[in-house]
Amino acid sequence: MKLSSNMKSMVCLALLVFMVKGCRPKSPEIPFDARSAAAHVRPYKVLQAYIDSFQIKRTRLYERVKDPEYIDSSFDLPNAEMFNRDAIIALLNAPGAKGIQIYLGRKTSSDTSNGNVVFVLLPVDEKGNDIKTKLLVNDQRTGSVRPGVSTAQVTQRRNITEEAEGVEDGQRCPSVCSDF
Repeated sequence: MKLSSNMKSMVCLALLVFMVKGCRPKSPEIPFDARSAAAHVRPYKVLQAYIDSFQIKRTRLYERVKDPEYIDSSFDLPNAEMFNRDAIIALLNAPGAKGIQIYLGRKTSSDTSNGNVVFVLLPVDEKGNDIKTKLLVNDQRTGSVRPGVSTAQVTQRRNITEEAEGVEDGQRCPSVCSDF
């Protein structure tokens, strides 16, 4: 069966359109369930009010404590900490992860951090239990790599306490980050 030149042209055009359409770059957004996210999303003005309230109360605490130096030396409180996108993805890529739990922590006296209060992020399962797993595979740990490498992968090992990892060491604000 011979194809007419019009039919050949139509087939070539269809193939060309199909190939070009398939070459479009994918959206840079990570897909998510908007209904699930809505349980945590708040208007910026409300969040700013929470932040302002915390900072006001912290200032009042400093005024009321007999020795304000104690707070600075024992609890160096940041306004915020900033973590890169890849660190968050590494947490969400943990096997069974359904969310992230954020703890307040305090670096120990063996650190040179003077008691910095830090945010510790851990992946959690659907029941809110911490997932103890390794977030980065060994070949991702080259040089001074920290959580947040560009190809956030996890190993398939679970419930390992000694080698389990979480995310910490965000950029402390103020000083590094812009104001909220």
